[in-house]
Amino acid sequence: SFIPYTGSEASYYFYYLVDGEEVRIPDGVIKLDHFEYTEEGSNEVNGTMTVKGKGNYAAYFTAADGVINYLLKDSIYDNWLNVTSGEVYSDVDATDWGSEEIYKAWDLGYMGGYNGSSVFGKDDSIKRGDIAQVLYDMAGGPEAPNEGQTGDEYVTGFDDVKSDMYYAKAIAWAKACGIVSGDEGTSAFRPKEYMSRQELAKMLAEYARVTGTHEAADTSVIDSYQDGDEVSEWAEHYVAWAIENGIMGVDTDELWPTQNITRRAVAIMAVRCQPEKLSVSMIPSWPR
Repeated sequence: SFIPYTGSEASYYFYYLVDGEEVRIPDGVIKLDHFEYTEEGSNEVNGTMTVKGKGNYAAYFTAADGVINYLLKDSIYDNWLNVTSGEVYSDVDATDWGSEEIYKAWDLGYMGGYNGSSVFGKDDSIKRGDIAQVLYDMAGGPEAPNEGQTGDEYVTGFDDVKSDMYYAKAIAWAKACGIVSGDEGTSAFRPKEYMSRQELAKMLAEYARVTGTHEAADTSVIDSYQDGDEVSEWAEHYVAWAIENGIMGVDTDELWPTQNITRRAVAIMAVRCQPEKLSVSMIPSWPR
């Protein structure tokens, strides 16, 4: 089987074929003894228990203790994995900072490449409309009610968001849930403007609120950062929440709160905020 290389330990499973159809062997049936690993570009064979580096892996295994309804043949034919350099994104190397979170955001369905391509644009700034789309995808893409909608057009309540834009549905949902409200005293959302790091902290905090995972934070945690005084007053609670929850300010003494956030940083913060998909009971429905 082929597994793309991401730089982190890969998961795998065993199966057999019946009339060409894959039948997965249940967990607990097979006991892995070890892999014989041949690194890509090398002829040297080493033993390992994990699948991580690029190369070929031959699996040696036995039936687990007490298993009597599976007969394993004494061979390793076809019991192998080939981990190659076929990355999900052509511009994200497995050694890049944040690559694990970028790949996980793709795997969880939170973010993808530009227009479904293999280009992620890790250092590009990201626009406010696209952030709304990320949050909507984190929530599992809740279905919209039919009332007030025409085809693929969604009324957002913002004068500067066209109802047929690709992010209109996400913005309409985020506004209905109270995750976004636009500029105070106006009906503007500014979907094409870039978002700052403290603005993302606010949107993630509001997302956590509607998913039931938000707790109040002590704003004094901001003081431990060199640029903590650059956090806007309105954003202090949200940034503090992001810090206390390990979403922002990890392994650094700077926050860069007013800087435009990059797509790489969005993926990292989104995965830190929600490392696994929401359970069905937690998905915020579209308010009616």
